[in-house]
Amino acid sequence: MTLGLNFLLLISIIFVIATVRSRLRRSAKQLIAAGSAALLAFALGYWPADRAFGAWRGRLLQVAWTTPSERPATTRAAGVWSDGPRVVRARFDRLIAYDVEQQASNWVRELPARGELCAMSRSTSGGVGLIGYGPAGTTCTTLAAIDLRTGRTLWTRNLGSRRFSASEGREADRIEISARAAVVAGDATVMAFAPRTGRPLWRRSMPGCTPRAVGNGPGGTVVLSGCGARGFTVSVLDPRTGRPLRRTAVTDAPEGQVRSAELVSAHPLLVKIGEGGEHGREVLHTFDEAGRPRAAIPFDDQHGKIELEEHPGDFRLRPVRRFAVHGDTLLLVAEGGDHRTSDALVAYSPTTGRRKWSRPQKRLAIKWIRLTGDRIEAPVSSSTGRHLRVRNFSLTGAKIGGDLTNDDQDIFFYSGALEPVTVGELLVVVRADATKRYGGGPITALRPK
Repeated sequence: MTLGLNFLLLISIIFVIATVRSRLRRSAKQLIAAGSAALLAFALGYWPADRAFGAWRGRLLQVAWTTPSERPATTRAAGVWSDGPRVVRARFDRLIAYDVEQQASNWVRELPARGELCAMSRSTSGGVGLIGYGPAGTTCTTLAAIDLRTGRTLWTRNLGSRRFSASEGREADRIEISARAAVVAGDATVMAFAPRTGRPLWRRSMPGCTPRAVGNGPGGTVVLSGCGARGFTVSVLDPRTGRPLRRTAVTDAPEGQVRSAELVSAHPLLVKIGEGGEHGREVLHTFDEAGRPRAAIPFDDQHGKIELEEHPGDFRLRPVRRFAVHGDTLLLVAEGGDHRTSDALVAYSPTTGRRKWSRPQKRLAIKWIRLTGDRIEAPVSSSTGRHLRVRNFSLTGAKIGGDLTNDDQDIFFYSGALEPVTVGELLVVVRADATKRYGGGPITALRPK
């Protein structure tokens, strides 16, 4: 039964009990008449009440399928890919592909013995994903292209001393793939290979700098480099030849020093920097397609603090970052500073950095942001995490349409970051957690009712 029916039934039972108690000394005929009137009121009121409750609650998201738990149970996903009906969940020791439409596992790709996943491309291209691995607890030395339809390894390249992870820490966005090139940010150079054959294409050094991250933007291959005391640079290279097209220094911190930088996205081009000094801030820098700087958006102001990741550390090789861009609107998530307000959906101009509007979601956490046409999809969960509600907004921040909710399901979504994938009419939610403790597995497919 729906919650509306349960509520109306409870009211009817209370009314009947009250009627009985007040008429204990009256005739049976009067008692029967009162009971009949109560039942008639219930029957006549159920349909409009249920419709009204349904309109308020929105359409239901029912669980169509969920995967079993994975072993060991403590293992968390390093990242997720989607390719047609397939969802590929990457762990430190293997890749597991599921066909959502067939509700079955496609393939499992084990890494070599004592090998550990240490890099993963943010994108896939032509059904091919790029991974990096090396001996457990050491640096990333081997590059491999994986056919996502079969799990077969198309090619590998052992880069040896040209390793692409400078420390034991596992870094995101060290490798990337497109239809034109598979690109690697090595310790000293940026290297490119043919995406389906692994044939070397070009190799480019970054004078005085060390490549930190790579990505594919509409203007070319984007490289974020650390340049010691000179700070960081953003370079755009020709993806066919590696020829530099533009190089921009990120050095405009008030204290004169940038202590950290992170490539948030190559398309659109967004870089998060941490300023040095006692009063240093975190700032999101925006660039145009050619790599020219446009605006700087502070992460912390009187309205709250922007958080790109709900659970930093989850999906560590391919983090789920909460942002979206449509024309001159950059959508982000700000976390409130008090217990009454959780997350807010906020919009900025990526050209000027000006805040356009903010839509607080009281006592709710925004799990991710996606654009569907000209609609903003912003799923939220309660503090307990047991319910997922998908809300839709216009580009002006107005609430539109009814919500999609799984209020009648007991699926636990609070255990970490969520990666959303759409397969046909199904909304596929991938959790970082590998267990099935609360009814939903690591991958759950939800269908609107």
